[in-house]
Amino acid sequence: GGPDGFGYTFKNSSHASGPSYNWFDISVIGTQVTGLSDDNFVGPFPMSGFPYYTNNPTQFWIGSNGFISFVPMNIASTAASFPAIPAVGGPNNFIAPFLSDLTLNGGTNPGRVYRYDAGDTICVSFVDVPFWVNNANQFGGSNSFQIILNRADSSITYNYLKQTGAPDPVYVNNYISIGIENSTGNEGLQYYRGASIPSIINTAVKFSYPAVVQPITDAAVHWVDNDRSAGKFVP
Repeated sequence: GGPDGFGYTFKNSSHASGPSYNWFDISVIGTQVTGLSDDNFVGPFPMSGFPYYTNNPTQFWIGSNGFISFVPMNIASTAASFPAIPAVGGPNNFIAPFLSDLTLNGGTNPGRVYRYDAGDTICVSFVDVPFWVNNANQFGGSNSFQIILNRADSSITYNYLKQTGAPDPVYVNNYISIGIENSTGNEGLQYYRGASIPSIINTAVKFSYPAVVQPITDAAVHWVDNDRSAGKFVP
């Protein structure tokens, strides 16, 4: 897929020159993320040395619905519908390996999230995270997937280890989105969006940073509350 206007492309592990699927188990070497429940996010967590579109983020947030973002935000469902990627109207500036109506709420919920940052690798793993389902437990199914950010080549890889079940059957409209999106929503790549679950078990999807970056307008106001603030734009 791609390129988008910036130059990102993607291939999955079934492509002749695509990535190999290799699940990176960080459950022992990583740090378990606490505070995630239903339709919420936690952070920020520090990061450095990884370019994403025209930015070099220094921190990220983790969302319970299967994403990380470079600004604090919650991507929650509207009747289990999640946005197309990209979408100018927001949300923006996120990486979504499995944006869906997931939940980590409840004392018996088996879901766990881990993060790891060392050397060339930043990894966030969602392990045994179920969908929100309107039953006695308020969850069902199980999903294990991860994001790997590789500083060496600036690539983004999604790995999919497990997928069972589905979101609550009452909601049938576009309940899974997979892709990447820049800070304005003008650029991004959508790997999948739909109301059925793609066959992704034991699959890797790699988004490659462009060898030659295309000209792109990628600036937006985040916040300004000081009338003495100033800034300069330089090449």
